[in-house]
Amino acid sequence: MMMKKYNLYIILFICTLSSCSDFLEESSQDLMIPRSVKDYKELFFGEVMKTNEKDIPHPYLEYMTDDVKDQCYYGTRPQVISNDFREYVWAYYTWQGNLEVGISNELTPDVAWTVYYHKILMTNIILDQLYTMNGTDMERQDLAGEAYFMRAFSYFMLANLYGKPYHPATANEDLCVPLNKEIGLSDKMMKRATNAVVYAQMEEDINKAIQCFKAIGGEKTIFRPNLPSAYLLASRIALFQEKYDETILYCDSVFKVATQPLYKLQEKKDHYFFSLANKEILLSYGLTSLETHMKEDFRYTGNLVVSDDLLALYSEDDLRLTNYFKNTIGNQTRPTNKQYSVYTPIKWTKNSATVYANALRISEAYLNRAEAFAELGNTNK
Repeated sequence: MMMKKYNLYIILFICTLSSCSDFLEESSQDLMIPRSVKDYKELFFGEVMKTNEKDIPHPYLEYMTDDVKDQCYYGTRPQVISNDFREYVWAYYTWQGNLEVGISNELTPDVAWTVYYHKILMTNIILDQLYTMNGTDMERQDLAGEAYFMRAFSYFMLANLYGKPYHPATANEDLCVPLNKEIGLSDKMMKRATNAVVYAQMEEDINKAIQCFKAIGGEKTIFRPNLPSAYLLASRIALFQEKYDETILYCDSVFKVATQPLYKLQEKKDHYFFSLANKEILLSYGLTSLETHMKEDFRYTGNLVVSDDLLALYSEDDLRLTNYFKNTIGNQTRPTNKQYSVYTPIKWTKNSATVYANALRISEAYLNRAEAFAELGNTNK
């Protein structure tokens, strides 16, 4: 209380020496108050699109799939493992009850909830302020499309991280995640909505994004949400709801607006898959390196490697096998002396600095459509 009084006295004293209006005037050199669409687009990129190195939302996802297996090697020079690369995500790939408590009882917070709800809050604010911004209607439409896209994407990720799996028969009862419609800070306790409600919000948002992008026309950079990536996300949302006819229509729409071919691999050539040369990338986002803690060099460490089941899906002459994975052959000396041959993923390590390591790609539209046809019994398609 005494400190507050002193602060007030100091302000009053300064006001007697100069005009109070001048003293209290906004003059911060590092504070930007957005007023135009351009200002809000910059805010959108920094607060919604960009990924912070310290706040990677879910670095554990790849480790929880059937595509990896757990192996530990001691290498040719036996020693105590001191840099076990698996420890970072130990609680996840061993399916612990409390995933935020690590192998040494350290706390590693799961930041995905906070990260995605922050994106949702920022999109809520941007959409609320849309018609107060200086700019043209076309500029507003473009920004609105981007905001609706990222809100749909954020809810999709949250729903599949923390909600129950979507089943049409029980979607009205199965709990998902809360819907946040606030446009400011609030201490209101939000209740979980059902899958039906959350997916309905996703559908509404992604269809609004599509309409906005169709209205502005023209092509956009792959570093901002755009029409083909919106159609692709819509197909993903429909597929997860088992709406197979809609999935097919959305995928066909991707092919109509994005006519570029799939990326073609060539034998004995070093491919930078994540680069501007890869025209099948529709949207590039995230970080320039996908998994900084998944290492190739595991000669003296524990690591997660590619599963045998996944490798068995590739024929020996499949160029993806040699371009997307690294085969290492070596000798293990403990606990028994034997030779080993393992594969580690290197697909994202070959990306150029011009793009990010997360992407929405045309190839997913082919896969989504194929799955929808298969579920409908149209296996010939």
